[in-house]
Amino acid sequence: MLDALQYKMLPRKKDGNWQIIVKYKHPITSEWKSKSKQGFPTKGAANRYGDVLLGEIKASLKKELEEKAQPVSSFGTMIFKDFAKLYIDREKAKYAVGTRRTYHNSVQKFPTLLPMLVKDIQPHHIQADINTCLTVYAPSTINLALEKLEQIFKGAVEYHIRPDNPMKLIAHVPDRRDKKVKALETTELKTLLAYMKNVDFSFYAMCAIAGYAGLRWGEICGLTWDRIDLDACTLRIDRQWGEVSEGIYGFMPPKSKNGYRVVPFAQPLRLILQEYQTVWSPNTYNRLFGFYDQSVNVNREIKKVFPDKSIHKLRHTYGTYLTSTNKFAIQEIAALMGDSVQTVIKTYIHVTDEIRTKATENIAALFNF
Repeated sequence: MLDALQYKMLPRKKDGNWQIIVKYKHPITSEWKSKSKQGFPTKGAANRYGDVLLGEIKASLKKELEEKAQPVSSFGTMIFKDFAKLYIDREKAKYAVGTRRTYHNSVQKFPTLLPMLVKDIQPHHIQADINTCLTVYAPSTINLALEKLEQIFKGAVEYHIRPDNPMKLIAHVPDRRDKKVKALETTELKTLLAYMKNVDFSFYAMCAIAGYAGLRWGEICGLTWDRIDLDACTLRIDRQWGEVSEGIYGFMPPKSKNGYRVVPFAQPLRLILQEYQTVWSPNTYNRLFGFYDQSVNVNREIKKVFPDKSIHKLRHTYGTYLTSTNKFAIQEIAALMGDSVQTVIKTYIHVTDEIRTKATENIAALFNF
């Protein structure tokens, strides 16, 4: 296998000297990796050292292949249902409860595969279940399941149950739906908040935090008063509330490293939080909303006013407002929302009716000569 190793040697000038980079394709995972060394006086010296690096790479790969050369005998006769469970359990420490649940749900969408030996599964078996899924699930749901399936089969390759990953030949389902976030207009947000204030003051405060500060549901539920500075008008996000184990809720780290942030907010939210303090009841962790774990109840009330909206859509509304003003750089918006720049561009760069109307007025004024 190592005799056919795919690799490239790339010498380049760096910091006044020469560097050699050896890129190679891992024989098991098919991922391209690299190893480099710099500080050579000439290009020739760098190229010669490339052979040394290649030798080190092959020696390391040989050791890795030898360690994995003896698979557990029972794996060869394992059906997909059992291996998927084994894989998910193996990755338990890596994934949150919700992610593990997504894996389990994804596996169930492929009933044809469940009783089959992992080594016997071919792309056409997978495609048959995809065709069935098309009549039941949205493209995004199917594609999420395919991503999880690909990881499970990658694990099967690592366990030497099969030599290849059949998902390499499976294309994702095209999604031609309008994926733009449907944000609330400013008047709609005010209408919703007025309704919520009369229904439940906790719901009112939750929706205000989502709409005026863009927090995720877990971040809202994880808020405690010591994370809020009403004088400086800031919210400190360094944890969230979520399912830490099956059916058990508690504090967790933010969704990603971008989730750690301090979010400024304006006077309307400050007044709402001050008013909420007067009716708030202490609880075990002194969370602002200590009696809520899931968003189903608040979403039920939101849908009475706007049937296609949820509290997470209020976060999208906040993001859309920030992008529509043209007063914030994309990097600033990403920092405020705890997202990556790529996510902000993909999710929030679109127009609302308000923006479209304003653009029409600006164009008319600009070319009025």
